[in-house]
Amino acid sequence: MVAVLCTGWSLVHFPKLLRHKWHFREFLTQLDMTAIERESIATPGGILKLTLTTSLLLLAFIAKADSIAYEVASSRDFGTVDLNTGAYTEIGNTPNLPVIGLGELGSTLYTVSNYGGATLYSVNTATGNFTAIGNGLDAGPSASFSLFGSTTTGLYAVSGNGGYDADYLYSLNPITGVATQIGLTVPGSAQAGAASLSNGGASLYLSDGSYLYLINPATGGYTLIGNSSPFESNASTFENGTLYGTGDSPCCSFYSLNTSTASATFVSNETNGPTGGLVVALAPAGASVPAVPEPASFALLGAGILVLGTVIRRRVSAF
Repeated sequence: MVAVLCTGWSLVHFPKLLRHKWHFREFLTQLDMTAIERESIATPGGILKLTLTTSLLLLAFIAKADSIAYEVASSRDFGTVDLNTGAYTEIGNTPNLPVIGLGELGSTLYTVSNYGGATLYSVNTATGNFTAIGNGLDAGPSASFSLFGSTTTGLYAVSGNGGYDADYLYSLNPITGVATQIGLTVPGSAQAGAASLSNGGASLYLSDGSYLYLINPATGGYTLIGNSSPFESNASTFENGTLYGTGDSPCCSFYSLNTSTASATFVSNETNGPTGGLVVALAPAGASVPAVPEPASFALLGAGILVLGTVIRRRVSAF
């Protein structure tokens, strides 16, 4: 999408640059170029190549901007991970509460702990600390959630531990934490060893072992997408339109999941991550955490510079 937008910008503004070619030449006089070099660029072909090259240079720094996710480990470590490379960066520690997932609405990160109830918390992304919002279920401490996630418009959880209304989908009020029962969803998902609700996407997906389901957030109804075996997802999140999951064999690996077939494609293994803990929750962080350009991005930047140099050299040789 970014490539399309950049190319579109080039084509839209190309005629404008041609109409104002004289002013463009004046701009080039401010640069350290010879008259021949300036004239070689201030031509229709030179201007078009220059605008396209600018788009290529821009892509070098934003191509990986949406691959960063927040991560919570069972060891209570909180940080960010580049899903494309597996590079982990520690931020802090979460409170001593069992986390069952992360959800995100707008710029606020949420989590739910099933310790002593089903409490909704907001997460301080600078430290990993939690702030209690409210208890989602009013049936006492025996009631709890097993899975937690979100779409771009709402927070959702699945109940199940302790046998209380097992496998019901709930919506959670982000202001009060109050839960509203929606309906039965995937049977047994609350007791699954490896299971997760997605977040960061317009649709809601539930991973139950190696099975991937599309969940109807209005009814709790579900559609089986397929089987990602042998991969089983402990946590899942959308980044840049792609659904990612993490497994524990080996710990900790990241896969992309095809939302049409459920097929899993290996992406990376985590490096420098928490020791002695599994990844239990992921959430998008690309909008608020700047990505460090990878070697491939620098290679793309170098390619853009070479293209620009070639354009100038060829134009100069023509005179």
